[in-house]
Amino acid sequence: YPVNNAMDAGSSQAWEIQMDPAVTGVTGQLVAQMPNDLKFMSHIQAFKPGDTKAASSWFGNNKNKLMPGSYDIMVEKYRLANVPIEKGKTTRLKLGILNFTARQPITIADANQQRFSMAGPFRIALPAGTYYIDGKKDQKIYIRDGEQTEY
Repeated sequence: YPVNNAMDAGSSQAWEIQMDPAVTGVTGQLVAQMPNDLKFMSHIQAFKPGDTKAASSWFGNNKNKLMPGSYDIMVEKYRLANVPIEKGKTTRLKLGILNFTARQPITIADANQQRFSMAGPFRIALPAGTYYIDGKKDQKIYIRDGEQTEY
């Protein structure tokens, strides 16, 4: 997928990195954390670029230690490329929820033309940013960090 970390003009990156005294040793930490009231249970996987075997995999709110480097992160069906993990720091994914209530199949696309299909109704975690239903520029949805978007 031709993906980068820039989501749209309103959000500069799909993650943030902070020093974390709780992260000790040679590793860094990847965190997917949503507000508890959103009942977040999406599947997250971290891959070293080019690898097909996940270096880490989990469901819902969680954190995992990883060796420093760049990882491709799968959030359900959406891929974030080159997410940095740094020694002694926490990389937090900026995620929101799309609650799609219509009973119909759709394709979700981003500005970089990364696409995936889903059949509604569904709830899915996505990195914060702008997406397009069926690739149509006039059918924008905005996913905001820590919020649920209804469509």
